[in-house]
Amino acid sequence: MPLNTRQKIYAAVLSLGAVALVADRTIFADQGASLPDPAKLLVAPADGKPAAARPPAPADSAADLSAFAARLETTAAGIDPAQAKDAFRLPADWVRHDAADPLAQAAQAAQRFAQSHHLAAVVVGQDRGESAAIVDGRLVNLSQTLDGFRLVALDKQSATWEANGARVKLHLQDPNP
Repeated sequence: MPLNTRQKIYAAVLSLGAVALVADRTIFADQGASLPDPAKLLVAPADGKPAAARPPAPADSAADLSAFAARLETTAAGIDPAQAKDAFRLPADWVRHDAADPLAQAAQAAQRFAQSHHLAAVVVGQDRGESAAIVDGRLVNLSQTLDGFRLVALDKQSATWEANGARVKLHLQDPNP
């Protein structure tokens, strides 16, 4: 199979990379030099002295810890826990106060869905994939959605829809009331 132009370019770039890698590892490598000490590669501290030349930091003594504990107790004594703000509470600007109960909103949506849609026919097949409903002149198969409600069940006289925990059952209307 002949190579096209793109494949030839890829092969040339790959070959050039392989040649460069071999040349770098064999020709340009300094044979006598060893790798540098990783500790010397670290950035030197601001004082310019290597870490080994600096004296070790003094260990915290019991007196330092007790002084710190005393300062904490003094600070805590001036704080009334009832007046302290909760650091993890969302600011009032971030919280919607007009948010209604989600179940009530779902019930209202279900009521609007039932009022705005009319079940014209139900087709119940042997297989689940063959069942469908005709709503407002549109064919809707099981598990398909209409206005955010998913068709979950069908029987000979009704279709059941669900959204956000709310269920709506549309019934066939008698053509001769």
